[in-house]
Amino acid sequence: MWPTIAGGKLARLWILACRRPRGPQVAFMQAARTLVASVRKGETVEVAIPLIPIRGSIRFTAEASLVSGSSADVKLATAGASQQRTLAQGQTVRLEVDGNVGSADDAVVLHITTAAPEAAVRWRSLRAIDGGQSMDIPIPVKAPNTDRTPPPVLPELRRPIEQALVEWDWRMQDGVGTEREPRSYAQAIQTTLRRGEDLIRDLRALGVSLADDSAQWTAIRETWEAWSTKEVSESQWEDLWRRVHLLRRQIALRNPLAQMGPLAFVKQATASFSHQLTQYLGKHARPGGGLFVLEHPGQSMRCRQLGADALSLGSYLHPEVSYEGDRILFAYCQAETPPPSELTGNPSATITCMRPLRMGAACGNSPTGHTTISHRGTCQWTDRFHLDSPRWLAPLWRQSGQGMRELYSGPDGSGRVPAAPHFLP
Repeated sequence: MWPTIAGGKLARLWILACRRPRGPQVAFMQAARTLVASVRKGETVEVAIPLIPIRGSIRFTAEASLVSGSSADVKLATAGASQQRTLAQGQTVRLEVDGNVGSADDAVVLHITTAAPEAAVRWRSLRAIDGGQSMDIPIPVKAPNTDRTPPPVLPELRRPIEQALVEWDWRMQDGVGTEREPRSYAQAIQTTLRRGEDLIRDLRALGVSLADDSAQWTAIRETWEAWSTKEVSESQWEDLWRRVHLLRRQIALRNPLAQMGPLAFVKQATASFSHQLTQYLGKHARPGGGLFVLEHPGQSMRCRQLGADALSLGSYLHPEVSYEGDRILFAYCQAETPPPSELTGNPSATITCMRPLRMGAACGNSPTGHTTISHRGTCQWTDRFHLDSPRWLAPLWRQSGQGMRELYSGPDGSGRVPAAPHFLP
């Protein structure tokens, strides 16, 4: 069974995965009419796309690309006809199949398997051709139930799905496929080249070696300049757009400042009433989320929850980390069930606010040399209801001990003043 576990109506990006901890994963990018499927040996992905508005003898076409792995088998099928191909590493193929669509139950099916340990396939440009007319076939995805609380926990994302998320962020930044101010791939490449050259110039001034990257960058710019004066397919532009973004990301991560170690952050279910202030009122809090650590920023989206069983179900905000890295302040509000009313919230929690808590965190080095953060206990930092977020307490950390003793009482009542924090992005 395939439950939708993450998605956004505005971004139109959906991630589907099996309920069991291990199983194939698919990222649907609706505006781009693209999906990326990650499969391992013994797994199968079949995506059936309904053809409700289409009738008659139709030719269906689609492109399939192997984006990772050594090989994969792909099949395009509909109405009793199919075409199957085996993809080699880095290969893109165009599949065509003729079908006679006569029922509302008919569908075009995208099928992916692999004999390799793991592979990822990108499907795009799914089209229906009837005579001289051609139309794109959208990939409909049922939106997840956002009222379900706590939200389902995301499984650990596979690398190709992580890359699909990064790519979708590029699309939103560039305006590719957006409705209000859409940009073509060629326009987006031009902007990315300009920004990338500013980045290269800054990194060179810092003494960062970019010899190989610079040569690849020059080659991409020359390709863009040559293509700008001739007819080039949309798929070719998209591939070049992806290449320039991947290279710019690689260059950006060579910045010594990007080697920052783990990051602390919170996950939060949005408040029942969507407003910029209601997230601070406990009566609007919905359960879900927690305090997490992103272990290797820029390399992996793998994250780990701190103190998973330390607090009851609730809502979290604004982590603040001490300079020593041994304490994390964050706001928390207990909320084991969602409010019965979206507008008025939970009447029994009218005086409940997000309260700052302190979590002890041990920082050290793992046997592999990487910095690690572990949970060492949690306590309430203040009982002042109006102090709804550590963000507003941060300046007080820099004041004298006298001012802090009015706000802070340690676990032993000593009133010790914590070290000044910095705000992690």
